[in-house]
Amino acid sequence: LQTLYSQQIVKICASGISSMSPLNSERKARDICKSTCSTCIEGPMPTYKSFQIKTKLTEFVSMSRSVDWCLQAANLGRNAMLNVRRCVPSDPEVNKKQAWFLDGNGQFRLVSHPARCIVWEGKQIMLTQCRDSMNGGTMHPLVYNELDKSISIVKTETYSLKGEKTDTKYLVGLDPFRAFSRISLYKESDKNPSMYSWTIEYDS
Repeated sequence: LQTLYSQQIVKICASGISSMSPLNSERKARDICKSTCSTCIEGPMPTYKSFQIKTKLTEFVSMSRSVDWCLQAANLGRNAMLNVRRCVPSDPEVNKKQAWFLDGNGQFRLVSHPARCIVWEGKQIMLTQCRDSMNGGTMHPLVYNELDKSISIVKTETYSLKGEKTDTKYLVGLDPFRAFSRISLYKESDKNPSMYSWTIEYDS
């Protein structure tokens, strides 16, 4: 595996989440850790491998077979929407919004800003501050299925009529008729082809 952050300061939160400083700054690492959870301790250097999340959706492939299409953050701010744009790994400004890694809790984090995760609210999916029980939030793990090329979550939902709770599976996708629209969550019953178009390609 390719080791990332090999010269960077790492703080391990009490909840087990790593917060990394992309600037080799102890103060930066401490600030990131405090924003992620309330208690931090020095910990061992974790090893991650960065990757891009690509779509093979026909609507994109038909536009240009000579380029790849990547899931990216629209910007690096809080609650930034996610969409699909051309993969440009050679451009640092673009790549910092397209390169991800998976932490030990199944959360997708941005390599350039490791305190930013892919999270969801309702059916909206976005890039924002990573969450855990220490900062009053709930972790948002995603599951990539290499067999059917899907990225999914499971949400426990309450039905008000009976007050019963049930687990519902949602998949990451987009509106195939508006290919450049924001990424959202869809139920399996929606039969959206974009839900089964994702591939994860690790950096060499």
